[in-house]
Amino acid sequence: MRTVKDRLNRSCAQRILRMMVLGSLVGASLTGEADEPKLPKVVLVGDSIRDGYAPMVAKKLAGQAAVVSVSEFGRNSSDLLNGLDKVFREQPDLVHFNCGLHDLAKSNDSGMYEVPIDQYESNLKQIVQRLKNDTKARLIFATTTPIVDERHAGRKAAFSRCEADVLRYNEAALSVMRAVGVPIDDLHEAVAAAGGEKLIGPDGTHYDQAGYAKLGEIVASCIRTSLSSPDYRLELTTVASGFDGKQTWVHARAGAIPASAFSLATESPAVVMTLQKLRVDRSDVFSGLLEFRSFNLGKTWKGPLPQPTLNRQAPREGVEVVPCDFWPKWHMRSGKLLGTGATFWYDTTRDDHLPNAPSETAYATLDPATWSWNEWKTLDMPKDPKFRFSRAGCTQRYDLPNGEILLPLYFLLPGTKHLVSTICRCSFDGETLSYLEHGSEMTIPSDRGLAEPSLTRFHDRYFLTLRHDLRGYVTSSRDGLNFDTVRPWKFDDGSDLGSYNTQTHWVIHSDGLFLVYTRRGAGNDHVFRHRAPLFMAQVDPEKLVVIRSTERILVPEHGAGLGNFGVTEVSPDETWIITTEWMQPNTAPRYGSDNRVFVAKIHWNSPNLLVSAKRF
Repeated sequence: MRTVKDRLNRSCAQRILRMMVLGSLVGASLTGEADEPKLPKVVLVGDSIRDGYAPMVAKKLAGQAAVVSVSEFGRNSSDLLNGLDKVFREQPDLVHFNCGLHDLAKSNDSGMYEVPIDQYESNLKQIVQRLKNDTKARLIFATTTPIVDERHAGRKAAFSRCEADVLRYNEAALSVMRAVGVPIDDLHEAVAAAGGEKLIGPDGTHYDQAGYAKLGEIVASCIRTSLSSPDYRLELTTVASGFDGKQTWVHARAGAIPASAFSLATESPAVVMTLQKLRVDRSDVFSGLLEFRSFNLGKTWKGPLPQPTLNRQAPREGVEVVPCDFWPKWHMRSGKLLGTGATFWYDTTRDDHLPNAPSETAYATLDPATWSWNEWKTLDMPKDPKFRFSRAGCTQRYDLPNGEILLPLYFLLPGTKHLVSTICRCSFDGETLSYLEHGSEMTIPSDRGLAEPSLTRFHDRYFLTLRHDLRGYVTSSRDGLNFDTVRPWKFDDGSDLGSYNTQTHWVIHSDGLFLVYTRRGAGNDHVFRHRAPLFMAQVDPEKLVVIRSTERILVPEHGAGLGNFGVTEVSPDETWIITTEWMQPNTAPRYGSDNRVFVAKIHWNSPNLLVSAKRF
């Protein structure tokens, strides 16, 4: 009885002459070296299946990238690890690599694998580390495509049986790549969506002409996206940690103050982070705001520093009100750090929410000349009942060049449970934030409607992402006030993004629009509302979809939610995502969380490697 390994060897032997010629074509005549010596070099690494679709990849990227295949028949993860010098010699700009098929090939019917899954994971980690250390290339990992085991009667049954083996190794690989921050080209999912076993050739492992053509198109599209996207390096740091079982850090967000705005002896911007404590035995019962400060790009931090002017206020006996859901951001026109958020009202006899209390937009300013926060205030809104509950909690604003502010906020329709999101155009004179007008009123007439909107501008359009109990939504606008009909967030393959009942925010680069989010489907069913890990991926601004192949993990999960976070533009070369482990005492500590305050630093590298002016 032939094993998968036997079939692979037989098939490769039959194809070896044709594949050597094909590999030669890809490695030489298709590189474009004669005509386009400065094209970015893409190296494909894998086994014989990679060589099968390499010519199509080269064809699709002609004039944009030089494609070289250094794939070898029968290569497993150990072979790839030991043969990386062949990749290094090519001096690649991008490496699209795969291994797994020959790791999972059973040597006999006992269930033993050629490379056990734990060794496979170890090999992958070492491969990624060496590629990062010895090249400056962008990396993409491709999952193993479907195969059919001919030992079992019936092609459909054989496909299903062998899929269990493939999926085990693919899931292991996906876990490793997410942990080390390598983007994934899920060829397995793409082939399944395009016809699955119908694309596989007679030998049950390799593909027919149509299958290789489809694979080549998929891989070329993923590579083109990567080459035309801003590249970045991630650095994850921890500001604070420690959980006492009673209170947890939440809502850590920061603003960056330019060095030119203060007189301290530093060339780095100052980063001022606000955050507060939350009682874990109550819902949204917050302390006053505290602060961490750094003057050396987060190498060291001073804090936490109490801020009396940002503490709870007592407007009358037995009642306190506190600013929360706060987001500080530098306001260039006034030269002030302006933070906006919401107010929560408490009955001090119970230290719990005051029934039927209003909610307002809270704001405060820090003057770098004195390094002190002014007393927090609330934004005066029109005298309309719907604005009795209206706030800018956890929302990402956009400042206009003239100093006006486009401030996202949400309000509650009287007599309903539906929250409505809108954008307020406000003036700000350095002291007072004033309402001028508001734009489209957006809601979904289900659950709690739309809340926590976040706004940004990319090129000539404004983009808005919104929270709903069941899914996230997105829309865009020409003027920042009047928006198109909202639509659910989806991946570019049409599947649902899986983000729900939590925040999503924007990261902007001159060459790319990115979304930061949490979602289902990442082995995170044990996390409250799937609010970890924290992902970032590029957004197609025309189609308003998340490009799945660009997804990377910014902050891994350890059982605690990470969904309440902020984005800080520190410099044109550096963006920070700041979040805390929101502790759930009954579950989170079991998975290694410790109420850490994380700063995920995005260091932007080369923005666009494509030399062709044509965009696809």
